[in-house]
Amino acid sequence: MLSRTQLAIQLNTDEKQIRRIESGEVNCTMLTFLKLCYVLQLEPKELLDIKLNESILND
Repeated sequence: MLSRTQLAIQLNTDEKQIRRIESGEVNCTMLTFLKLCYVLQLEPKELLDIKLNESILND
């Protein structure tokens, strides 16, 4: 398991930005998302397997 600090280093960002992404305060870029998938050894579809609904459109 990676700490936020370790993850931030691997993503070339800072720990504060990792916290913002985790909390939903900010959205990450597609490049950051792909790097995150690579670092966590996940396929992007594993994180994107969501169902769109009206509540997402109203955010």
